[in-house]
Amino acid sequence: MKRVATREKRLATSKKVEEGTMEFEAVLRRVRSEFVEMPGLRVTPAQATRLWGLEGEACQAVIKALIDASFLRWTPAGAVTRAES
Repeated sequence: MKRVATREKRLATSKKVEEGTMEFEAVLRRVRSEFVEMPGLRVTPAQATRLWGLEGEACQAVIKALIDASFLRWTPAGAVTRAES
C-alpha cells in the first residue's frame, strides 16, 4: 500500500515539475538545500529519483539545471555532488 502511495506522490510531483516553472524552481530550491544541509552528499540519478520523489525525466532535468548552474558536478563514479566539494 505504501509503495502505491509513494508512486502516486512521485507522479504528482513529476507532473508539477513538468507543468510549470514555479514548481520546478521550488524543486530546485529543495534539492539545493539538501546538498547544503548535507555536505559531501553524493547520489546517483537512481538514488536521486527515489530521494526527491521524482520520475526519471524530471529528476534528470533537475540535475541538469543544477549542473548548468555550476551548483552540482558529476563524479567519476556517475554520481552528482556539490561542485565545490
